[in-house]
Amino acid sequence: MQKSIWMCPVCDARLERGEKSFACAAGHTFDIAREGYVNLVLAQHRRSAAAGDPKDSLRHRRVFLEAGHYAPLAAALTELLATRNPDSVLDVGCGEGYYLRRLAASPALAGGRLYGIDVAKEAIRLAAKAAPRLEHAVGNTYRLPVMAASVAAVLQVFAPSADQQIRRVLHPDGVFIEVKPGPHHLEVFRGMIYERAQAHTEVETPGGFGVLGRERVTFPLRLKQAEDVAGLVEMTPYKWHMNPETYTRVRDLTELQDTADFTIGLYRPLP
Repeated sequence: MQKSIWMCPVCDARLERGEKSFACAAGHTFDIAREGYVNLVLAQHRRSAAAGDPKDSLRHRRVFLEAGHYAPLAAALTELLATRNPDSVLDVGCGEGYYLRRLAASPALAGGRLYGIDVAKEAIRLAAKAAPRLEHAVGNTYRLPVMAASVAAVLQVFAPSADQQIRRVLHPDGVFIEVKPGPHHLEVFRGMIYERAQAHTEVETPGGFGVLGRERVTFPLRLKQAEDVAGLVEMTPYKWHMNPETYTRVRDLTELQDTADFTIGLYRPLP
């Protein structure tokens, strides 16, 4: 039986799974929800009761991603991980679980264990319900409730975390795969929001890591229906940067021709 990677957020001891809860040797217990996930966020470590992405954004993100608009990115990540064939992958800031589900569908990764963690309870509820065979936890990505050196690969797509936490949970010979927006990502869309839309800045190497390589994934983004454009508007953080007039104008678009541009960084933890 493989050991649990989850760490008690109270005392930092390993959590072991029981029939209905996870528990550590000190007796701290955390119930397993009906959907199969465990909530490892303590009240004092939560900035608000509704931390993370709101339900509406998560719903739109699921519809948008499941429509395949970012499928080339998912395929590139699957190929990168399949080449390395890690025995365990942790998706930090996994949201509603789209990229983990794509990894789980790959025969090349069938032998590995896949984990997802996000601070948004609703995101993890959706992820766990859609992929009950994978392991999910609600957790603070700046205080990962994950045991040290417990995973072979960490994936992070457009999500915030602390570099030292990623390094702590990785095997010494593990790999960190981080996805950031490329310089041309959604440049048409951003031009509708800002008077002077700035290109995304150059990707920096995370602290405590060395570069194994970087890869650009760029492809046309052709949204041909109003609901697809609306999904993009509602799922991105740009929504919160719009005034009401701009929001209405962009939200009412019936189609959008743009560019999806991603930079994938591969990093190894330094000794």
